[in-house]
Amino acid sequence: MALWNRVGPKSRFAIVVPMAINARTGRGTGYFFSDANLWTVLRIHHSLVLDHCWSDCCFFNCCRDAINKNDGNNFVPHESQSIKPPCCRDVAQSSWQIVDETKKPGRTESDILAELVPQLSDRLSSDEVYLLKMYDAYTLDATGFGTVLELERRGFTVGVESFRGAAALPHRIVFEEQADEVLWIVVGPAIERANLDPDLTQLAYANPRSGEEEKRAQVLLTEIARQLRLDGRDDLIASLNTPGASLIFAEPPLSDPAANLVRELLRLGQPVAVYSVPPGTRVRSLE
Repeated sequence: MALWNRVGPKSRFAIVVPMAINARTGRGTGYFFSDANLWTVLRIHHSLVLDHCWSDCCFFNCCRDAINKNDGNNFVPHESQSIKPPCCRDVAQSSWQIVDETKKPGRTESDILAELVPQLSDRLSSDEVYLLKMYDAYTLDATGFGTVLELERRGFTVGVESFRGAAALPHRIVFEEQADEVLWIVVGPAIERANLDPDLTQLAYANPRSGEEEKRAQVLLTEIARQLRLDGRDDLIASLNTPGASLIFAEPPLSDPAANLVRELLRLGQPVAVYSVPPGTRVRSLE
């Protein structure tokens, strides 16, 4: 936050607006935003455009003061030196274009958590300390963090690993030796591997897809991998099954055919499962 305040409004504008534009155009990060993340970016975009324009107005006014004739309290601008700051119409148009062209990516994280967390609540104890680890190739760990917050609201003590402390806040860091039990939240195709791991015990499962959507999702995974090979992006295929930001922040951006397939897959939502394992256990299926 200190860095955010230090860089000033124009730099903030330069950082955030491309994120919002990506969300609108479907390139880069756009098609991976959960509802909450996406609309947060849009709100930030709107406020920063206003902030940027206000800053420019002040800057232009200072320039005008320097180059225009000052007659008491009245400024007499030189026509040849007139400077026009950005107008509110441009702000409104920019924000509306982004909102208007953004489509919600199917089932929301809230829908999934509403099904997942009650199952967990029945299996956990409010007297124990839990460390929640995440294996998520699709939602930037949004499902995991949402689970932590929902369980916390219900009176459970659930924390995250130290490297996630910046996102979850430091007071939620739990070290493995402090935990009574370790929870793994797994999103997407990796659930199949986790179900075969004898060290993992499944506690909860939620799948927002219908039977037909599940069949379509399996077809899409195959089609995406095929398209990535055609595009010469074989290195990105592993991102369909393992955590990381390769697909999300791929440079150069995915081709339009690949991006369209990924969008369709994400609109279907992702199945989510939660497993338990004793502290100190090496979970090879999720390495």
